[in-house]
Amino acid sequence: MAANSKNIQLSEQLKNYLWLQCLLCVYDLLARSGLSHLDLKPDNFVFDDNWRLMLIDFGHTGLYNQLTQKETGTFEYQAPEIYNAEWAPYIPL
Repeated sequence: MAANSKNIQLSEQLKNYLWLQCLLCVYDLLARSGLSHLDLKPDNFVFDDNWRLMLIDFGHTGLYNQLTQKETGTFEYQAPEIYNAEWAPYIPL
């Protein structure tokens, strides 16, 4: 039986802990792959039926730790260096 069909409710503290741990893992994975997602936001993290967290939407991906002036990602979630990219290049992490 799939985890979400059991109607399991997690505490806010547990949710926050899980999100932080998953974000740290995703950051490490992206750094090792040489890519930077450039559009990290809650909508791009989804759980499958077995509660495995997945990162989706790699349409804004760029090279990790390489100078760029690419203005990309969802505006509301952009770091200041991204929406100021037209003035100065930045290094995506």
